[in-house]
Amino acid sequence: MFSQVLSMQKTKTLPIAVYNFVSHAEVDWGAVMAVALAIMAPAILLTMIFQKYVVKGLTMGAVKG
Repeated sequence: MFSQVLSMQKTKTLPIAVYNFVSHAEVDWGAVMAVALAIMAPAILLTMIFQKYVVKGLTMGAVKG
């Protein structure tokens, strides 16, 4: 709600856009799940691609000497 108060009508964050699929009477679960997948897919994909580099960096920092 904080981002909705501070932003204008044309500017929305992704969680606020998902909230627009929820009405008082019903929830459009298909649209909510599609948008949730679209929001999470880039983060999961980038995590899978760069995971070996993150692990390598963490283990190199843990080696003493």
